[in-house]
Amino acid sequence: MPDLLFELFSEEIPARMQADAARDLLSALTSKLDQAGLTYTHAESFYGPRRLTFCVTDLPRQQQDRVEERKGPKEGAPAPALQGFLRGAGLASLDQADLRDTSKGKVWFARKLIPGQETATVLVPLLREVIQGYTWPKSQRWARTSFRWVRPLHRILAVFDAKTLDGELDMGGGERLTFSNQAQGHRFLSQGCFTATSLAALESGLKDRHCILRAEERKARILEQLQEQCAARELTLIEDQGLMDEVAGLAEWPVVVHGHFDAAFLTVPEACLILSMKEHQKYFAARKPDGRLAPVFFTVANMVADDDFAVIRTGNERVLNARLSDAKFFYQQDLAKPLEANLPKLEEIVFHAKLGSVGEKVRRMQQLAAYLANELGADHLKAQRAVRLMKADLVSAMVCEFPELQGVMGHAYALAAGEDPAVAQAIAAHYKPAGPRDACPSDPISVIAALADKIDTLVGFWLIDQRPTGSKDPYALRRAALGLIRLIRENNLRLDLRALIAAHEASYARRGSVAEALLAFITERLAIQLRDEGAKFDVVEAVRGSVAEGGLKGDLKGNLEGNLGRFVKRVQTTQAHLSDDLVAAYKRASHILEKAKAWTRVADQPTAQTADQSFAAALDTAKPQLSKLMDAEDFGAVFETLGGLRAEIDQYFDAVMVNADDPDLRNQRLSLLAEFVDAVNQVADLSRLEG
Repeated sequence: MPDLLFELFSEEIPARMQADAARDLLSALTSKLDQAGLTYTHAESFYGPRRLTFCVTDLPRQQQDRVEERKGPKEGAPAPALQGFLRGAGLASLDQADLRDTSKGKVWFARKLIPGQETATVLVPLLREVIQGYTWPKSQRWARTSFRWVRPLHRILAVFDAKTLDGELDMGGGERLTFSNQAQGHRFLSQGCFTATSLAALESGLKDRHCILRAEERKARILEQLQEQCAARELTLIEDQGLMDEVAGLAEWPVVVHGHFDAAFLTVPEACLILSMKEHQKYFAARKPDGRLAPVFFTVANMVADDDFAVIRTGNERVLNARLSDAKFFYQQDLAKPLEANLPKLEEIVFHAKLGSVGEKVRRMQQLAAYLANELGADHLKAQRAVRLMKADLVSAMVCEFPELQGVMGHAYALAAGEDPAVAQAIAAHYKPAGPRDACPSDPISVIAALADKIDTLVGFWLIDQRPTGSKDPYALRRAALGLIRLIRENNLRLDLRALIAAHEASYARRGSVAEALLAFITERLAIQLRDEGAKFDVVEAVRGSVAEGGLKGDLKGNLEGNLGRFVKRVQTTQAHLSDDLVAAYKRASHILEKAKAWTRVADQPTAQTADQSFAAALDTAKPQLSKLMDAEDFGAVFETLGGLRAEIDQYFDAVMVNADDPDLRNQRLSLLAEFVDAVNQVADLSRLEG
């Protein structure tokens, strides 16, 4: 069966946009193929500096015929309605329609056979829609055209079944791009175009013309050259996947070139040197055998040079030395005064117009650090000192030049000023974890600093009602909540977030109560995380809907578990120990209670009947045990105890009629069921379970 080959060739596409564009355009393409009823075996995309390429294999040469059915008026409808139905369906008379029985009586239906079109005919408008429907994060117009694309679009290769599709793209302003079977190689290392009617021909032709189609192949080529050049110099490459992705999107024919920088710059913290090389020049760095940074860099050229890259190497060395000279100057300027001297300038930086300056944020966080240190048993003075200094590097010359170094430079300046190593480490770690792949702090002072930063931000924005809505989250509050969750989970902390949030609200000039709403938001993020990890949706909801200390069922807002560590353990234990028999007994008891009318809960002793006394005794024995086990977080034993109650309630149901005619007896028995339901609700609201 034939294949579709489709390529959009343009000026250089920003590296950071290539992969997303290739993925999204392929998704749009396959979605439209599905809508058109065109099946295929495989669809894939490729991206590079100047091209986005797509290949769909084993498409049919023609759409299948399909039957379109149209519902008409009822039998006996007025003649104008029937005539309008026939015209719309393309029928000459009602003899060509079907009369069928429906829930609303007999109704006329028309069936029309629509022959399938040739796939080549369907593909032309379909590809145009894919191109015109895509929106880039940033786009432009050029010349007289009204069409927008990330960079000027020069050529559209569109081939089906080894034949060029007969189509074009209207660019506006009288400009049109006609579909062709022509592709182009490297801008400087090849000349002219070549014919490509298949993916194999395109890939081979590009490689002959110094272009590698597949991004993964370009990355592998770069990594191999980097490792070879490092091995030749007895160095170890500092790998950076993000940088690798970027340089693979900058070079169609990547060649690694090494260079040197002045060893005098090694007095600057290596994180600054590495970042400067990466962010400004897209260079890789390497280490010596002893682990120290080597005065060497590796750049990726998109060229073949006859002079062994001497000119390219010299130019890059000159630029990098100038960059590092600036970095060294900023570093020395910052070292001329202690980190604490920067604190007054934090009053001039606005954190948020409604939440005050960064200086005010620091003072709030110092109070929070004292609270957290008390809760976690950490050193109060170190925790408060770390929080006091952790934003001070924001006004340093180095961070003003390299914002990515915030925290990193604070760590270096704190050590240089003689601060305690734990304080310095907390300054570096307080932004962490910044994402799912980022390491989570574990040192107590670092954990407190990171918690204080995230909690203050979340409480503050909830107080001014700047909460995430839909896909909008301009202040990255979801990320802050996820970071908070990771800090608590990975350090096995037992914090009462409800009390913590409520206590921190008092640090703000604004008054309000956001503890429940913010806790609900954080718990929802945790619930999603647990479901992603394999926890069943209904089990998570059952635990969210219960309370830690019995009583009433939760409403997912006002009775949420404030201790996230306990919440996670309860979900995991509930899923592992939950029995169908316990669920059935709970739901039966809950159902009886929900249906019961005009009854009063009582605490009197049960009647003289043996079944009532036996069940009451079992509850009296179990309740204090459950309370102790819940406090000890021994939830496995909780379910064992509940399992014993399940056997008791089964016997109770067999022995008595709960809804007795005697009102007093009925109240007592319903009260016993309510005690059983309350006992189970301490760990999970089983009524939320599916099935």
